[in-house]
Amino acid sequence: IGGGVTRDVLLNDVPSALTNAWYLILCAVAGFLALRISGQLDAGRTVRLFDFMSAFSLPWYAAVGANKAIDAGLPYLACILIGVVGPTAGRFLIDITSGVTPQHFVQGEWFVGTAVLTSVVYVIADAGLGLDIWPATLIAFVIGFGFRFTARRLRWEEPLPRNQEGVVVPSS
Repeated sequence: IGGGVTRDVLLNDVPSALTNAWYLILCAVAGFLALRISGQLDAGRTVRLFDFMSAFSLPWYAAVGANKAIDAGLPYLACILIGVVGPTAGRFLIDITSGVTPQHFVQGEWFVGTAVLTSVVYVIADAGLGLDIWPATLIAFVIGFGFRFTARRLRWEEPLPRNQEGVVVPSS
């Protein structure tokens, strides 16, 4: 909900989670199910399930954000940025409240990069190719999910900034 509320506020729209009680109900049910499932799994399986769900949900939220920005009539670059804000703001809130380092700041995660890629693909599919919402969303999702899943599986690491004079880059 946090990412969607952030996205909607930036779009000057009443957050969807506040206009439809089903958002809160489904979040409560999902939270309850997650607690039940994680209580029955060992720590390794819980982490793998969490990683999979993160990789699965990230491109959906990015595509929805880009779509809402296009519907609001924003320029394409702003649509891409709004597509990145939803999943990254939401994930930041999840990680902070869970007491872990936000994935945005973990080398090798390709979290923000996946959101950017998915948003760009969605904008191209929707605005560039003129596809309807579902085909554009599915194409963006498949590419975003495939990239994120592959990056995690093959342990691709994001490039670090160049070491500038006076800046110390910690070694891994």
